[in-house]
Amino acid sequence: PKVALKELMPPGSVWRSFPAQQLFWFAGGTGTIQDASAAAARAGVVIGSVLFLEELPSAACLKLEIPFFAKAQLGAAHLHGPLDLNTILTFCAELRQKLKERRAEESPAALCLCCSRRSGAVANSLLLLGAFLVLEERLHALDVLNLMFSPDNPGGMVFTVEQRFPTPFSEHAQFSKDSLSLQDCLFGLEEAVQRGWLDTKLLDIKSRKATTLACDAVEVFRIGILPVDEQSKSAKQFSKVAFWVAADPVTTVVDPAPRHDPPLELDMCDMLSNSQLSDGSIANREHSGKSIDKAVTQLSSPSAAQFRLLKSPSQAPCDSDHAHAFPHSPTGEWAVRSPHPGGLMRSQSRKLRSPTKTTPKAPKERPADLPAFARWLRGSLRCRLLMRTNFPDERGLPPSGSYSDFFSRWGVPQIDLPFTDGAAPPLGLARKAVEHVEVFLRTSCTVNELDCEDFQTVVVHCKSGLGRSMTLLGALAVSLSPGLSGGAYFGWARLVRPGAIQTAEQERFLRALDEDRLTAEGNNFCSCLRRVCGVEVLAKTTKKDKEVDVDASEVCSANTFSL
Repeated sequence: PKVALKELMPPGSVWRSFPAQQLFWFAGGTGTIQDASAAAARAGVVIGSVLFLEELPSAACLKLEIPFFAKAQLGAAHLHGPLDLNTILTFCAELRQKLKERRAEESPAALCLCCSRRSGAVANSLLLLGAFLVLEERLHALDVLNLMFSPDNPGGMVFTVEQRFPTPFSEHAQFSKDSLSLQDCLFGLEEAVQRGWLDTKLLDIKSRKATTLACDAVEVFRIGILPVDEQSKSAKQFSKVAFWVAADPVTTVVDPAPRHDPPLELDMCDMLSNSQLSDGSIANREHSGKSIDKAVTQLSSPSAAQFRLLKSPSQAPCDSDHAHAFPHSPTGEWAVRSPHPGGLMRSQSRKLRSPTKTTPKAPKERPADLPAFARWLRGSLRCRLLMRTNFPDERGLPPSGSYSDFFSRWGVPQIDLPFTDGAAPPLGLARKAVEHVEVFLRTSCTVNELDCEDFQTVVVHCKSGLGRSMTLLGALAVSLSPGLSGGAYFGWARLVRPGAIQTAEQERFLRALDEDRLTAEGNNFCSCLRRVCGVEVLAKTTKKDKEVDVDASEVCSANTFSL
């Protein structure tokens, strides 16, 4: 009887059934198999094996850990998450294998994912489940969210705060209307797959972990560009440009003191390339003002190199290049997407400072000194542009400070765009960063004909590579990836670089990237409606050539997408 089953259910428990995937999710009570069995009986589901996520190593026991930082430094995010991309991919691989074995046995029983309802457990368990459905089952993020949070779901209500992730490095969980949500993470994963930033079949998790531990750097996103001769309209060589984030190299290397000049046998091809970039295109540290202004002025000139942006950089274009690419101006896109100053905030978050990272003992993989790091930048990473957003004498840096013009002397062009720790990038500085990158892309279209580079890297860093650099990369990402929402980037940023976006001010900056666009289109809806229907929601949305009114309050309450 239903009354008896209800009595068996632990108070405050919730569950969701996914019969097509033979999955059952349960949260509540103590997270035991007895609690899950009672919920499954109520749902009419037969449970086979049970995975206790809070005890599962592949799920990191639903707790976030970040290299170089202690749990006490991480604060409430240690329990609340979100879990990092490596954990998500490891869990998805294990769950895929278990489901494969179950389906081979033709067992009708569902696999149960079980956890308690302690702080952060629900959000992280749903993140793992949703990521599996998006990455492995190839469901759309919107469909996954509807399955999880449909208003007529009999499995109980998942509270809004259980779908949110607080700002990291705070002792107590702090939430706001701009806090990261589960939907942001799932939309971010979906965008990463569609745009070629994430390929689960090719990604080597062990290699990715090793690079993070050795160099404290990780790739965030990438684009594909197709240089085009505007006179003949002919496509040239296809090139990929990856955008990485890193901590200040002086905090990464074993000994930051040695800073000698490069050897004479430095690759002449790189020297030629970088000299062309700095002569009127990319400004180095000594003359970052007039040179870049002159180069930016030349962006719209007929003689400026033109390029087309590929829809996905994961695969080379076929013969019909123009069908797979479209003209693009990052500065023009930023002019549309740039937040309105009134949508930003100047809060007490500026008083917060990113913690000083704790390096592991006897790190054999770390570069020995700055020359070794320079070789890694130029060689393995093929870095052709280095952006520094921290000041050279900040707290937490070695007594010798940052690296001055060291990497420029080693053949890696540098750009200094410093701003306050914990703050969002000023709009003028963000615009300069976009202009620098566009100059670099247009110049590389010409340089590529000489050195035949099909892959290049732009590295952006601050002191720890978490707050300022990742926020500025958000401005670059929406400028170089038309249609990318700030919320989707926000979700992807916290997964690919755990601990990123450290303050409420930085969160507000990313949210404002979407709000300004909605305002420009004449909409007054709150930002949570941005992707409810898979596209921007208008006052009236078209479905099958029919106009359907959208009730903002109804959508918000039904999906509990915002606080």
